[in-house]
Amino acid sequence: MPTNRSLPKHSSAKKPDNGKAKLAGAQNEATERTKACLKAIKETPQRSPAVIVLGKAGAGKSSLVECITGATGLSGNFTSPETAIVSNSEDALVTAECQLAEYDTDGRSIYFIDTPGLEDDRSACDTFSTILVFLDRIRPHISLLGVWYVVDNSVTRDVEFDLKLVEWLVALCGVHYHPYVTIVTTHWGCTHPQDFQRLQERLDERKMKWTRIWSEKVDTYQHGKIYEDGGVETSDVPTLSWYDDQDTLRANARDLVYRRCQGVPPVQPRIIQELQDHISLENISAAKVLRPPTQTPKPSRAEETTEAPSRSEEKAQAPPNPEQPWYVRVASGIFNWAVNNIQLEVNQGSNGFSGGFGFGGVRSNFDFGNGSQSRGTTRVPGNWDRNSVVDDFKSHGMDSSLAGRTAWVQRNGVTSAFPPGSAELNMVTQTRFREVNSKR
Repeated sequence: MPTNRSLPKHSSAKKPDNGKAKLAGAQNEATERTKACLKAIKETPQRSPAVIVLGKAGAGKSSLVECITGATGLSGNFTSPETAIVSNSEDALVTAECQLAEYDTDGRSIYFIDTPGLEDDRSACDTFSTILVFLDRIRPHISLLGVWYVVDNSVTRDVEFDLKLVEWLVALCGVHYHPYVTIVTTHWGCTHPQDFQRLQERLDERKMKWTRIWSEKVDTYQHGKIYEDGGVETSDVPTLSWYDDQDTLRANARDLVYRRCQGVPPVQPRIIQELQDHISLENISAAKVLRPPTQTPKPSRAEETTEAPSRSEEKAQAPPNPEQPWYVRVASGIFNWAVNNIQLEVNQGSNGFSGGFGFGGVRSNFDFGNGSQSRGTTRVPGNWDRNSVVDDFKSHGMDSSLAGRTAWVQRNGVTSAFPPGSAELNMVTQTRFREVNSKR
């Protein structure tokens, strides 16, 4: 029997897969583009302006970046819309590494960082690690003009992981960077008013959740809605078609860049500062939010028993500056004594306020209205800091330690993925604490 006979024509031997070949070509194109962008960024004397695009897998991050920059090869839509590979196909291109694409506007290059999508609790930490490595690599050479978070608005409702990702976004940016965060919603394609209404209701519900998590309103952009000049959002139906309205989609998205990326912000996201300070991955604020419960390190004995001083306590404990004139040191000493010893008491009655202030056995009273039917009494130390959750607990005579606040959070139904003692959980706790006590 011959050992190397040719296969018959009806053989099931696998033929070349043109779809995979196109995918490989697209990935190579994106990789080479990223290398070219990295080279340009590192060779530029000044920091290059950049926007980082984050979100869940399949939300439309890569398609948005392609729409703005005109680049191809980032998403599955690397061919014309008519022949695009659908997103749920086995051959669809999913961003596995961070990629860069350049957008030139008025002679200025803005670099968009397209990131891998976060899929679930199990893989989110690994995906975030990939993003961190890339971000740390280019951090010395860029200034972030904004953080864009992409959400698929066609998804019927958010699950717990979706809300955790918004908390992750807050931890990654920090509340100080809130003005430079934009949430971009996608998949608005519809032709019937009732479909549009359902999409709008989902957006409104999500906006309420985002505002609750951020503690203030977040800027949004709906990629697919019709916009008037100046970025004015409309409710016109049909909305823009991915297939027929590419030019308008691109013009609207580029107008968003113009409106949101005019100048370099005076601050950078928290994650940039943490990378600059060489904070380890397990101690990165955003990583703590994503870490599965089984990976959460137990607090040390010092963290369990030691309570960090509030800002007011730190100021009160600060030693005097010996270089100051004697009269400044005397005045400072008197002031510090006053704020640490004088107490203020306020009683809220049905017809006004009454109360007093004093120290030791000396007291002065005041009464605005008859002060009758007092609803409650709050003793506030003179050095009370209105922004400190620790001082809020102390002013109500409650246990202000970390363990005490954690127990209160559990009793009062506060749910958050932020770790105990974090600035974000303190903010959420304080808001809920004041809501509860305002009703008493």
